[in-house]
Amino acid sequence: MKAIQVIFFVCILLVIMSCAHKPADIQFCENQKCAVLTEADSKEALFLKLTDMIKTNLNKKIPLLVSYERGGKADKDIFVPFTWTFGGASYNFSPRIHSLTFTDILSIDQENREIKVMTQLDTSYSAFSTATYGSYPAESPTVQMPCSLTVRSCKEITFQGRTKIAVFNLTFDGLIDYIDTDRAFWGCPFTVSVNRDMYSTSKEGYLQLAF
Repeated sequence: MKAIQVIFFVCILLVIMSCAHKPADIQFCENQKCAVLTEADSKEALFLKLTDMIKTNLNKKIPLLVSYERGGKADKDIFVPFTWTFGGASYNFSPRIHSLTFTDILSIDQENREIKVMTQLDTSYSAFSTATYGSYPAESPTVQMPCSLTVRSCKEITFQGRTKIAVFNLTFDGLIDYIDTDRAFWGCPFTVSVNRDMYSTSKEGYLQLAF
């Protein structure tokens, strides 16, 4: 029975990830002009512009504004409520991610158009206790998350990261679809998931990063 549950959750995770990677039109704005990127646009030049945006804004705390969909009313924080049942009892873990800071550039691969960066997340969660993992007080920890930004095509720019909060794994999977170099801004549909053992939950939204 447990093996079937594991397979089920793995399948769900793969479906979520495939949805997050669905290519989309990318709106690019520069010098007060906006247009949808096409195959004629240089992916290498775009990669350099995104890299420069990160370099210019290293160690700057960026508040996270999210909405359910692009164009929706933005609210603060990424909030991922997680409820699981174990031994007949229900437990809750509700982490929030308040801000993101690019703290270090780990590598720049111009050939594959990928930049790896270390980010810092300001997070918080309420107290929780389980028979398996013990008791944890409410905290507001600063969490390190290695991320990669990859320009795969004119319709697919991925922004991904993985880290841990308390005893749980957190995965961020985003697909950038709006870039404005004048305002130092990008928009990104995302899926964030929290999991531990066979238990997993995820939430989708639209992230606005205003550097």
